[in-house]
Amino acid sequence: YDNEEEEISQSKFTENTEPQGTFSNPIPAYRSMVVKDLQKDDPDLIVLKTWLKNGTKPTEDIDRASFSENLLHYWQMFEHFCLSKDDLICYKYYMSQSKKFKE
Repeated sequence: YDNEEEEISQSKFTENTEPQGTFSNPIPAYRSMVVKDLQKDDPDLIVLKTWLKNGTKPTEDIDRASFSENLLHYWQMFEHFCLSKDDLICYKYYMSQSKKFKE
């Protein structure tokens, strides 16, 4: 084999170095079902998903003392979450190059 041909053929098997769950390396369908099941079993994420489906979080005047530490964090970061088309809770992040939010 010519070194160039060998390099090209090896590059086809190179593992994607992007974090799994990004646009260039999405979570495989079977794994998204696992994540969905795990989210369905987490009491704090059940509450967050309800907020997301309603399109709003509880207002400032509610008693947040009853919130768990995680739920309080989700409440504070509510605007950064969304639901995917597969009904998964996703975190939006800002891409400075595109100036758009991504899931």
